[in-house]
Amino acid sequence: MTTAAPVGRSALPVAVRPGLTWTDASLVLMATIWGANFAAMKLGAQQFPPLAFNASRLLIGTVLMLLVAVARGGRWPGRRTTLRLMLLGVLGNGLYQVFFVEAILRTRVASVAIMLASTPIWLALVGQLMGTEHLTRRAWSGIALSLVGILLVVMGGATASGGGHTWTGDLFALAGVACWSAYTVLLRPLAVATDAVKLHAITLVGGTVPLLLLAMPELARTQWGAVSLGGWGALAYGALGAIIVAYLLWYRGVRVLGPTRTAMYGNLQPIVALVVGALLLGEVPSVAQGVGCGCTVAGLLLTRT
Repeated sequence: MTTAAPVGRSALPVAVRPGLTWTDASLVLMATIWGANFAAMKLGAQQFPPLAFNASRLLIGTVLMLLVAVARGGRWPGRRTTLRLMLLGVLGNGLYQVFFVEAILRTRVASVAIMLASTPIWLALVGQLMGTEHLTRRAWSGIALSLVGILLVVMGGATASGGGHTWTGDLFALAGVACWSAYTVLLRPLAVATDAVKLHAITLVGGTVPLLLLAMPELARTQWGAVSLGGWGALAYGALGAIIVAYLLWYRGVRVLGPTRTAMYGNLQPIVALVVGALLLGEVPSVAQGVGCGCTVAGLLLTRT
């Protein structure tokens, strides 16, 4: 995953540790893994048919996450809750993934990363409309600053050297943000009473099954023997790194440091995506994109604090 997942019951911390710790260092690694995953996804989807790549990545990650959840022991949610989680997984880990990979293929990774990182902004606006949150003047300032930053990144991507930008890709990214935002809002009541790792495993199953069915034609046409070592590396990175390792680091961060402090490290993802995209894909950022990235991250910090 490239955005922070909702917090489950068992993830609630007892106390937040002051100062910098090894957990903080592990969260920097988590943000680096997720930030670099944007470029890995683009490289992998160029080697495989896009849906086949994403379905294979999710299948591997889902099986491994189920094994982790079983090994942890503890009580699983009831049948009714499990069914609701799986249905939500269709939205958050199925449809979202379709939009995500299509966006990655059609536009610059920095644009996709910034738009996905802005999810808390849209959640705050939804909370304000629903009456579940009250935004302060500082939060409104952060939202405005982030929106300016997103606009600069998107507009800057259209003129940056290295190409790779299309407005269709930006629209796919926005559709992905809408899916993930709706998923997060609908999942919150269930996340309070469900172990975070088991929640993640169940929603992964819910998203992976329909995605596999949708990808069957592409899976059948895939020339597996023609895939390069780099393609297999991107698949392994997307499955093991982004879905398993980074998520478990995030889970530990929430448990040790608390959800708010852990979520702050997510602000590093767009910066990592910008740098890795330039190094691996030749997507050299424009000045406008650099300024936009800074504005968006600063706006997120203002809104979240």
